[in-house]
Amino acid sequence: MSRHLKLPQRGHSKAKRHDLRQVGLVLAVTQQDQVPLFHDLYAGNNNDVTMFDALFPRLLEELSDFGQGPLTWVYDGGNVSAHAQRQVEAAVAAGKLGYVTSVSPSAYPELLAVPVADMTPVDPTIYPELADTRTLSLVRRRWSCDVQVVMSYSPELAQGQLHGVLQHRAKALPKLQALQAALQRRTAHSRGRKPTLESVRRRVDSILAAQHLRQLLPTQVREQDGLVQLAFEQDEAHLAHLEAHLFGRRLWVSPHTDWPPPEVVRVAQQQASVEATFRQLHDPDHAAWQPMYHWTDQKIRVHGLYCLIALLLVQSLRLLARRAGDPRHVDSVLADLETIDECLVVPKLTAPDERPHLETSLSVCSSTQRRLLGLVGLEVGTAAA
Repeated sequence: MSRHLKLPQRGHSKAKRHDLRQVGLVLAVTQQDQVPLFHDLYAGNNNDVTMFDALFPRLLEELSDFGQGPLTWVYDGGNVSAHAQRQVEAAVAAGKLGYVTSVSPSAYPELLAVPVADMTPVDPTIYPELADTRTLSLVRRRWSCDVQVVMSYSPELAQGQLHGVLQHRAKALPKLQALQAALQRRTAHSRGRKPTLESVRRRVDSILAAQHLRQLLPTQVREQDGLVQLAFEQDEAHLAHLEAHLFGRRLWVSPHTDWPPPEVVRVAQQQASVEATFRQLHDPDHAAWQPMYHWTDQKIRVHGLYCLIALLLVQSLRLLARRAGDPRHVDSVLADLETIDECLVVPKLTAPDERPHLETSLSVCSSTQRRLLGLVGLEVGTAAA
């Protein structure tokens, strides 16, 4: 008997596996220790904006009271929509939460026009994680309340963006040159199917699909004497404009108008904590989401639950280790624990009528392993069963 499935649906896959059905995961974690607080599963053909809007009432209910006053939510700009922000702003007005999110730099072109030299350097003694960062702040009316708009500039980010764009351009150039040469070699009497304006334009669109390439490599596709011709050039002036007014800049929005601008940037960058948590779920050894051999909604939800329980245990161990002065990555901590073996020892009998019994002990451990065992309530040489 066939059964209608709601969760696994075909959708966009970052792993490029568009041939498989997808399941999405909603996850909320703490800023400092990445401890999971909330999770839910959704069909893979839904986007982030739709799910954030639909789940907002549940998120607000389950994340509203931790005994520390209103929490500050950090979420990606990909979750922002007009309807979702109306819900967020209503919660802000009610004193239930604050937020920090990103917006497209194009939303405030007047900020992009400001030279980097006119931005304020961040004090590295107060914010060492923002060394070399510059900020510029203003208060604007956005959505339904006054918000602080902070533009940050990071030279490291600028260098990475420039490197990425140059890589894309270096790959696109030989493809355009090869296409141009192929079109120039054709004559009115050439055999085979002649390229059309539409087919060449589609090919050019595919070559220039990466961000900024259409402006960096402006092209013209035209028909002359019955033959399609391609012309293009490199716009170095536009590259210089991107370096001066876009690369390295990000815009953040928060209703915390009393916060120093570097504090808004610092909190916003904690979004990387969630990304680190998802990377942990992609780890093939610890708290791994894959492989998932289920296809019914009920079993997929159970699979998601025990993966999140495993993640909670992993992150709790990481928290205990860091509090004990062990700053290593959690994979290294788990690898140390995995090499500890539990042994069943059969002692030598000393009397003919003595009944044999098994003793449980642990293998020889290093000082680091002994310390880790102490964190989880075990001691070397004691029963571990």
